[in-house]
Parts: sequence; structure tokens; C-alpha cells
Amino acid sequence: HEDNDVTLISVYHHAACDGKSAIFLPRDLVQSLTQQSRGEQAQLQPLSPIEYYGDRINSLKDYDDFNDGMRTAWRTLKTSAKFLTNVGIPMGIRKEKSIPLGEQRVLVEPRFLEPDLMKQVAKKAKAEGTTIQCVLNAALSLMAAEDSPRQGLEVTSCTQVLDIRNRLHPAVGEDCGVFVSGATSLHSLNEDTDFWELTRDIRKRLIETISTPLPFFHPALHKSYAFLGHWLGMKKADVFSNIVKRLHPEGLAVSNLGQVIINVENPVVEVTAFAFATNTNVFNYFNTSAATLNGRMTWSFSGSTLLGRERIAKVADNTVERIVKALGE
Repeated sequence: HEDNDVTLISVYHHAACDGKSAIFLPRDLVQSLTQQSRGEQAQLQPLSPIEYYGDRINSLKDYDDFNDGMRTAWRTLKTSAKFLTNVGIPMGIRKEKSIPLGEQRVLVEPRFLEPDLMKQVAKKAKAEGTTIQCVLNAALSLMAAEDSPRQGLEVTSCTQVLDIRNRLHPAVGEDCGVFVSGATSLHSLNEDTDFWELTRDIRKRLIETISTPLPFFHPALHKSYAFLGHWLGMKKADVFSNIVKRLHPEGLAVSNLGQVIINVENPVVEVTAFAFATNTNVFNYFNTSAATLNGRMTWSFSGSTLLGRERIAKVADNTVERIVKALGE
């Protein structure tokens, strides 16, 4: 933009990186530039070789004891039963047109929640017994229910993308970038739904999911997708993408990276903003990602050209307005 004002846009394949891992690149870049400005060689500390990440996740072998196994099975059964009480067809933003996969593009509409507003949200969320993550989910879910009213057996789905690095034993830091899982809940929403009651319900469902070991066992599902992809081969990539899109639960994903910290001593350049967005053209056609740097949240609303920029922008504006309105309730 100017000599001392630059925007860097980087693109990652999800096989190599997730939102949390994306934070490491600007940090390492700032560190390298700072080293060079001091006349030093730009270099990074090597990471130790790691084992397969799945070995870090609690598996059934951890419940060999009969009593532990029964308790785990009972907790899983209860959580599954609670999930089924709101059974229905997961529904998010409804598309109104079809575009061939190869012609679909990603449209990103960022919205900014300034530090003063974020402090108000955090204070109100704490007083209501909930979290900022659940506030984002509730606002987006209510907006989707208004934009795409449910029909028949449809229920508005709400997906929270969780960083589970610190939940593994032992905890994992930066050695691998795929420690993310999603927790989905279903809600029947209308114009009379109370905002803060919804945030508490979302938080309750999230805690239930985290406390149940089995939902984190995703390898079998991912292996089946990989097998299907290899079987179809590269020449049928479009077919594979369309099949996976139908199998993947359509929902409103809020991937909240939380506080982004670029920790470099005496940096020669300063990161003033950080945003993250996700490609929407395979698994679903709408999702959001949030990241907070220096108290300011950048919330990226990512949608396919199936929706159009005008509609995505309207959803983004109205979602943020719902949060502001809820602060006075």
C-alpha cells in the first residue's frame, strides 16, 4: 500500500496447515527479517521428529479396564441420546442456484470487532455464563435461521471448530498442524429464540462433546474418504468432491483461532492485523473464521459464488449487528 505498509496473502493446502498453524508463518517471517536486520543468518530452530499424531489421541486401549470401558460407553450413549433429541436434517445457509464445481470461486467478506467492543462481548458473555465462541455461533445461527427458514425436518446446525492440541496427552505444541476437530449441535430456532439462552445451550453441547472421548475418533471416517478418493482417481476429482460434499454435514462453522500472538523480540517489522479464511468449494459453501490480534477481532465470512457477494455481505453485517444488539439485552 505504501513503502512501510504491506498486506501479505498466503495460501495453504489443508493437508499441510490449519488455521492455528497459519499463525506460525508470519511469526517466523518477522523473526527471519529481524535476524537479517541484525546482520545474523535467518534460521529457525529445528523441530524434533514426531510420531503419527493419532498415537497421541486417547484410544480404546486406554479403556481396557472393564469398569472404565463401561463408564466410557455410558457417557458416549448419553451424549448420543442428547444429540438425537434434536434430530433433523442439518441446515445452514440455503443455496439458490447451481454452478459447476470448476467454476465456483471463494468470496470473503471480513468484518472487524474493535477492542472496546470485544471487551464488552467478553464481559457480557462471562456474566451470562457462556463464552465468546458461543456468542459468535449463536449470532451466526440466528442469522442463518432468518436467512434460510427451516422447512420440514430441517434444523439449524451449528459447528464449532476446536483446537485440541492441548487436550492431548502429552500436550502438542507446533510439531504438527492437524489437531483440529469439530463439534456440531442442532437447534430449532425462530424469532422468539432468546440469544443468551442459545449461547448457554451451545456451550452445554460443546462441553458434552469434549467430555466424551469417542467423538474424537475420526480416523476411520477420514480413511474411508481417502479410500474413495484413491478408488475414483485424479480423473474423477469433481465426482469425489461432489460425493464428499453430500456426505459432509452442511453447517455453520465458526473456527475461532482466538488470540493471535506474534512473539518476536525487538521485531524490525510489526504485524498489525491477522485474518484467516477457508475455501468453501468442497465440504460446504459457507463458513467463517475469526482471529484476534491486539484485542481486535477479524471475522472472515467465506462463501462460494453459489451465494454471491451481496448475500454473504448481508449475512456478515446482520450477524455482527445481532451481537451488538445482544449486549443491551
